[in-house]
Amino acid sequence: MAAPVIARAQAELDAGRLWKARDRLAGALRTSPHDAEILDLLGETFWRMGDHPAAARYWILVGRSGPEAETARLAFEERTGGSLRAQLSEIPARVPLEAYPDAAQGQLALFAASAESEGWTWPRRPREPLVIDPLAPLAAGVRLIGRVVGGLRPGPRSADG
Repeated sequence: MAAPVIARAQAELDAGRLWKARDRLAGALRTSPHDAEILDLLGETFWRMGDHPAAARYWILVGRSGPEAETARLAFEERTGGSLRAQLSEIPARVPLEAYPDAAQGQLALFAASAESEGWTWPRRPREPLVIDPLAPLAAGVRLIGRVVGGLRPGPRSADG
């Protein structure tokens, strides 16, 4: 799935439609939250848009290095005030850390260990989906109507009549 999305997003970037590329890549992350190509290109898109802290959020997950990544990381730390908790709350880790590229594993493990030493868990595990029975309100309504109608029934007739 990633190859067509990457190709279309790259075409949007090449045409200067940064917002379209960003939206396309962000949408693709919903179904492929740990795809290294999508994460890296989304970071690149934010970099080109001038949002360096946002670029770092994604590049951290792929272990990107180099001058741009370092500049982005410093801007990210500045935006979050250097607070580990603030930084980790902005990194979009949506799957177990082991699913991310090997190049990111060292930094991600360090983040997780630092969070644990402070008494909290990172990344937060996704919540279980809320399962709602679509027929539950209907069933409750039927029971209520049954009680109302049942209360309107005449009682047993007395012998006097």
